Amino acid sequence: MEPRESVLAPIFDVGDQLHARMAQLGQEHCVFARSGQLYAVGVGAAREVLIGESLTTVPQAPEGLVGVLNLRGEVLALLRLDTLLDLPTRPYVAAGDPVLVLSCSGIDLGVIVDRVRE
Repeated sequence: MEPRESVLAPIFDVGDQLHARMAQLGQEHCVFARSGQLYAVGVGAAREVLIGESLTTVPQAPEGLVGVLNLRGEVLALLRLDTLLDLPTRPYVAAGDPVLVLSCSGIDLGVIVDRVRE
């Protein structure tokens, strides 16, 4: 029996297709994955990717706020996209979970992702 490559293909093959389509439209973007889903944000909003950042929890914070990180002396709120997008919730693991830092209108925040394509 031959392997079913289409089933085994990584999720970022779809990301490649999304990237190609957005390039055709003349839009630059950053593609990231969370819980098996692909999302894209404008490249102007995606500032950087952090890995291995220690987290400080915030007492009585809303469910979507995991805590805060120290980003070069600035306090960066860390949001859980799982809650906001109705995805299965997973805990933040500082040693392995990338944090995508987004910036819009002078406000910076971090979101927990599984992987950033570009």
